[in-house]
Amino acid sequence: MVGNAFYRGDRRTLQKLKSEIDQIELPNGEIEKLELQMKFITAALDDDYEAINEVDKAELKRWLFLLEHWSNGSLALLANCMSLYTIADIRPLVQSVFRQAGRRRTADRDRDTIIMAIALNFAEKCIQNNNDEACAAALAIVASYPPVPQTTFYKLVAAYYQALLDFRQSPTDEKLGTIQTITVALNAGGLAFFADNLNNFFDTYSKNNRDSSKSLSDENKTTLVR
Repeated sequence: MVGNAFYRGDRRTLQKLKSEIDQIELPNGEIEKLELQMKFITAALDDDYEAINEVDKAELKRWLFLLEHWSNGSLALLANCMSLYTIADIRPLVQSVFRQAGRRRTADRDRDTIIMAIALNFAEKCIQNNNDEACAAALAIVASYPPVPQTTFYKLVAAYYQALLDFRQSPTDEKLGTIQTITVALNAGGLAFFADNLNNFFDTYSKNNRDSSKSLSDENKTTLVR
């Protein structure tokens, strides 16, 4: 119930569930799991992770991101919390999600878009860390979904990251034109926020320089699932 309420962004239900958690009798371990989940959910909804410490992050990974068993709520929580972890920390989780994508094709379009968001968030982290091979594998997950209206945004962003990879390999005017065309399309669709973020991302990561590559500022990070 907590996971589903978070996925819907239903703050009222989450507040009600939090009050119920305080009243019900459960083993201490289960209460701790629920309280930790609520802490991360509050941070994700407020886009403020200052209260999340290293112990919290380790416990969330151990308790809530159960490999091979992903609800839409837990998938959405992973998508929103990926920026807190290193590639090494989240690679097993992401690979588990990708296996789910490969073996389960359902009519659940919401689930599909969350998995695509996870793939794109992982691709972004891979580009930041000059791991283009892992990035390409993540983009292949997005490419595996059908080109329907619900996937258009995700496929556009995936195309942008692919064009950035191509540009880093061989910086030609043609490849730069592809990048610019995608941001124009996002702007035309009323998605200027994402277009601006991608432009900033390009400025930072267009050069494959392991020594001088710098991280995006918090305001320029793109969280694809809320």
